[in-house]
Amino acid sequence: MDLAQVEEQIIDTAEQVATFNQWLSNKATVKTLSFFYQLAEYLPLEDCGRHMNGQKGQMIPRIFISNCSSTKLTGTLIYFIKSKLTVELQDPIAANEVFMGVLDTANPANGEGLFSVVEQYMQSCVYPPVRATKDWGLILKEPGGSEVHANFLGNLENFMLFLAGAQISISHAVTLAPDTIVNWADIHTMADCQYISSNPDTVVEIENLVTVWCKQLEKILAESERMRKEADDTGPRAELDHWRQMSSRFSSLVEQVKGNRCRMAINILHIVKSKVLRKWKGLDDRITDGANEAKDNIKLLDVFEMFSPLSDAKIEGIEPTLPGSLRLLQD
Repeated sequence: MDLAQVEEQIIDTAEQVATFNQWLSNKATVKTLSFFYQLAEYLPLEDCGRHMNGQKGQMIPRIFISNCSSTKLTGTLIYFIKSKLTVELQDPIAANEVFMGVLDTANPANGEGLFSVVEQYMQSCVYPPVRATKDWGLILKEPGGSEVHANFLGNLENFMLFLAGAQISISHAVTLAPDTIVNWADIHTMADCQYISSNPDTVVEIENLVTVWCKQLEKILAESERMRKEADDTGPRAELDHWRQMSSRFSSLVEQVKGNRCRMAINILHIVKSKVLRKWKGLDDRITDGANEAKDNIKLLDVFEMFSPLSDAKIEGIEPTLPGSLRLLQD
């Protein structure tokens, strides 16, 4: 896409032009201006004043201005941050008053997903220059300054590890097997379930579906047990990553089990007194217990994460952190 096309798409709507102009002025209400380049809804002639390649309702590649709280990033984000809201951006000073960055989720080299993209950005653009910095001002000359400096770098490293772990958790999320037995969105009441349960063929299909779900839950529980044994001899940080991953997986399953499709399927099997229910109930309880255990372990390990002298085994720094650690453990 050439410069003329970029400019043309930025001025597609009066709203975008107004947002851009306000950000450039000394009366900006936000410091950040975000440009998205990704699939977006086709704009007809009456909305943008030009003919686009496509048709109404179609998703086409577009550049547009939006904010990150209302738009899901699926392509490339180019963001600009003003140093101050009151700075009016003019050509001679713009370069000194604006910071810009790019998050490209469409590039396979950056990994899969937003967490991987942010981790890559931290690894390549943020952490190296911070670690290479020699002049930290007075902090290294003050008592305890060296530990503050080391803890800061350690927290950056932990954040990057967290991003990597979060992406792994998402990529390993399990979705209960889909089906087309009935339109579950139309089933909400016990009367609806009674009606469905009157069809023996449909009941058999639902029993088979829940049996598949049971096999999925069994597999996840077995994997969790294996990973638990592998994590027994690791340090607190590695164990924290493990439990975060487990929490993500179990919590996702608990949400699905509590969802309408799963609840209505189980209600129907309750009505017909299906033998599958006993197995399902046991697995459901174990998944809920697993989610609660993961949350409790994360809470415990987060305490040690907050007090790096404990996790880093620096004996001289442990004593001052003990009161705070004990208070957090009691909460």
